[in-house]
Order: sequence, then C-alpha cells, then structure tokens
Amino acid sequence: MITRIGGGSVLEPALARQIYQVTDGVPLYVEELTRALMETGQVIEKHGRLFTRGAADGFITPTSLLDLLTARLDSLGSAKELAQVAAVIGRIVPLDDLAAISMLDNQRLEAATDRLIASGHMRAVQDRGMTALEFRHALFQKAAYDSLLKSQLKPLHARYLKWLKAEPSRLMHVRPERLASHCEAAGFYDCAVRHLLAAGTSAVQASANLEAARHLQRAVELNASMEQTDAVMTRGLQLQVMLASAFLAAKGPGAPETKDSYTAAVALSETTPESEWHFPAYWGWWRVSDTFALMAERAERLVEVSERMSGVEFKLQARHCKWANAFQMGDLCNSMTHAHDGLALYAEAGHDGPGALYGGHDAKVCALGEIALCQWMTGNADAARKTIVETLEWAEALDHPGSLFHALDIAAMLHCHLRDCAAVEELARRLATLAATHEVDDYAAKAMIYDGWRLLESGDPQAALQGIERGLAIMRDVGTPEDFPVFYCMLAQCRRALGAHENALAALDEGRSVIDLQGVIYWGAELERQAAETLIVSNGDVSEITYCLNESCDIATAQGAHALALRTAMTRMQSQPDSDSEQRLRAILDKVAGGGRLPTPTMHMRC
Repeated sequence: MITRIGGGSVLEPALARQIYQVTDGVPLYVEELTRALMETGQVIEKHGRLFTRGAADGFITPTSLLDLLTARLDSLGSAKELAQVAAVIGRIVPLDDLAAISMLDNQRLEAATDRLIASGHMRAVQDRGMTALEFRHALFQKAAYDSLLKSQLKPLHARYLKWLKAEPSRLMHVRPERLASHCEAAGFYDCAVRHLLAAGTSAVQASANLEAARHLQRAVELNASMEQTDAVMTRGLQLQVMLASAFLAAKGPGAPETKDSYTAAVALSETTPESEWHFPAYWGWWRVSDTFALMAERAERLVEVSERMSGVEFKLQARHCKWANAFQMGDLCNSMTHAHDGLALYAEAGHDGPGALYGGHDAKVCALGEIALCQWMTGNADAARKTIVETLEWAEALDHPGSLFHALDIAAMLHCHLRDCAAVEELARRLATLAATHEVDDYAAKAMIYDGWRLLESGDPQAALQGIERGLAIMRDVGTPEDFPVFYCMLAQCRRALGAHENALAALDEGRSVIDLQGVIYWGAELERQAAETLIVSNGDVSEITYCLNESCDIATAQGAHALALRTAMTRMQSQPDSDSEQRLRAILDKVAGGGRLPTPTMHMRC
C-alpha cells in the first residue's frame, strides 16, 4: 500500500515499522499517514527508496486517525471550505447541490473539486444520473464537519434546507431522518420532530422496529425541549406511545426499555389533554404489568377508558386485553366470549390491516389464536385445528411480521398440545427464520423451545434439553412469563426422560412459582399431572401421587379444561387401574366426546 502511494518506491524497513506502530496496520490510517508524511516532506523518495528526513523515528505523528485527517484537511487551502460544505450536505453530494450551497463560481468550484479528488479526500461518482462527489470514507466527512464552528453550522444547514424546499422535487430524494438532522442542526426543532416522526412511522411499517426506536427516541427528546403547548404535549404522548410500541415489537414486553417507555407514556397521559393517544398508553401499561392478576385489574380500567372514547377500535382493544387476561387466568369460557366479541368489533371497524400500536400484532390474529387454544383446552381438538388454519391464513394475508410472529407462536404451541411433531418442526423453523430476519430475541427463543419439544418427542431428550434450556435462558431476560408453565413442563419432561427426576420436579416447582407470583394458572392442571408422572417413574409416595392427580383434576374441572382433565384421568387409569379411575375417565369422555370406548395411550397423546 505504501509503495503504491509512493509511486512504486521501495520502503525502508525502519520506516515501515514506525508507520505500522503508529497505525496498528489500519489500512486507511496507513494510507493517510503516508500521504501526509510525503505531502509535508517528512518522508522523501531517493534513488527509488522511501526514507524519513533525518532520524528514523523523527517524524511527527498525530494522536489519532481523525486528528491526521483534520490536519490533512487543513493543508487543502480553499478546497477545505468546499469539503466543509459537502460534509454538511452528506456523504454523497451532487455537484449542483454543492454549487448552490457553496456559492462558488464555476472556476473556483472546479479548482476546489479537482483539489479534493487529487488529495484523495473525495472521488467523482454518479448519483441518480447526476455527477456527484463522494467522501472516500465516512471519517473524511466527519473530519470536515467537525472542523466547522457552531456559528457556521446553523446557517449552512438552514441554507441547504431553504434550497431543498425551493423545489419540491429535490425533497423526494432526501430521507426524512436526513431532513430531521438538517432541521435540528439549523435549530428548527418543530420541523425536526415532524421529520423524525415520519422516519419512525416508515420504519415501523417496514418492521424495522429498532431503527424506528432510534428515530422516535430523538423525537421525544427534541419535543420535550420545546415550549409545552397542548399540541406539543399531545405530540409528545404520541411519540412516547410509538416509541414504546417499537420497543415492544423489537425487544418484547419484559425488556426494561419497553417497560420504561410505557411508564413514561402513562405519566405523560396524566398531564396531557385527553386524545386518541391516551388509550394506547394505557394499553401498553396493561401489557407490561408485573403480574397477570394486576393485568386483570388494569384491563377493567382499560374498558372504562374505552367507553369514554369514540371509535370502535378502543372497544376492540379493550376486549383484546380481556380475552388475553381471561385465558391466562384459566377462565376459558370468558376468554372465548371476549374473543368472539372482539371479532365482531373488528368486522364493524372494517379493518384491512394490523393494529401495530397494540402489542405489535393484529387483533383478529390474536382473537382467532386464543379461540383455537381455548377450543383445544375445552376438548374440541378438531375445531381448534380448523381455527388455527384460519389464524395462519389471516396473518399471512396481512403480510405483517408482528402478526405472523404471533400466529406462528400460537400455532406451534397448539400443535405441541396436539402432539403433532411434523407440524411443530415446520412452525418452529418458520418462527426461527422470521425471528432471525427481524432480530427478535423472544420469538427466536420460543422457536428453540418448540423445536426442543419436537426433539424430545422424536426420541432425543439430550438435544431437546439443550434447546429448551437455551430458549428459556433468553426468555427469562426478554420475555414475559405467560407461557413459562408450559415451557417448564417441557423442561421437566426432558429431565425425566434422562432419569433426572429431582431436577424434573425442580422444573415443575419453578412453573408453580410462576403461577403463584404471576397468576398464570391456565396450565396448573398439567403441572400437577407432570409432577404425578415424575413421582410414578421415580417410585414416589403413592399418597403424594394421588394428591397431585386430585389437584390436577380439580384445577382442570374448575376451568372446564377437558383436554387436561382427560390427560389426568389417563395418567390415573394407567397408574391406578381400578374402578374409580375408570369411572373418572368415562365421566371426562362423556364431556369430551359423548362417551364411548376407553381411549388407548395413543388416543390420549392425540387428545
């Protein structure tokens, strides 16, 4: 590299060592230091070789690459001013833009342009069919921009904005976040916030939620620095809600950023004139509740708020909260009622797209998925299969990643319940692919868990254990615990299959803790049945086994969870084959399928 810059001259070893020590071998640093040393005469060419002038360690070295680039910029004379103007405009600058903002005549513009290209700071390129200059590296642009005084920056950015707005077609080629940057630097904060809002909205629509969060976070900060009129305060609440929603979609409801953002949104809503943004603030406040018992309380508050506000959407999203809460609390009948009510409101609202502000997924996808789970739980597996097909079809038709995530998650869970390994394998694969594409950790973790369950059912408990444990570790950091009891049951099954019975019971105890702390009780019956199964294979105390089975039966009966009651009755029949067990089993079968012959173990697994 140095030889090329030196016109083919051979480099002295001592000089090579010193350049390497200063630059650590960073290519751009090597290149620019060599240019600077030759331009200042500290390195000379003699008889086809490059030497330092004087002692081998005698040349002056900059403290950093940026300092070096700044020093080289200073050596450009009048061309430096053109580089500074170009740095304000961007990395790639059409010559027409540069001529207009620099206000140089053609002769001076051409001379400065040639100097920048010859020095290696910029290069000529084509941009949208126009001749343009491009900074050869982002650090060249940074050095030129940072060399401007604050008193110079404001008018340059303002001049560029005025020139852009003088011809609307010019604005078409500038992204809103770049316009926002120019507005902020020019001191036009209201304009900057509007462009950041547009950039954030565009990123949300593209499911680039982390990018959206960056734009919206800056918009929140700038908006807060302005005089707080009613309009500015309402916009501040809008920005905060959108920021929280972006974090919810990108990082999950358990992430600190999500919780902090919704907390801030609710705080703003307390002092902001009531608007359409109050409801989504409270909705997020509901979603990030620490326990599901608290969620149930907040859901009632949401219903009250929705009744005060005009519009079907608010009533729909209040039902959205209610059906989710009812399911988590094991109130399957009410969950289905609220979901069906929600579907009617959804139809009334005439939706043709997803509601991104509410959990990052479409309400109809959620309602259908919840109904499918409730149908399976209450013993109607055939209806559940049909409903989940409808759920997936609707999510795919929407072409909205957040809704497809939700549908794939519910579908994978349902097919685990149905013991359909082939379906789970495909759904977990799709979920993992989508999570990788959009960098969503909690769904990537769920894909690991579902595939781990599939490996367990396929006879590889060791691989299953690794996948489930890895997924759970991620979920504990970024997820919410509504599905933890199910996942701990899967973990217990893996450990039991490997003969680690005490560890299996410990996993089930963790699931019970989630129920006690969070109020997620819909899977309580299965936790108790799994405990009985573990005690049976480890020759545990018969009275303890009976206690767990009775607890499981009582919970399932109270919830109307006939599928779980059937599992419990089968476990009891297999471990305690007496007339009482047979009568219990027949009673469940009467509720599920109108009686009939006793199920085989295979039928039990497919219930």
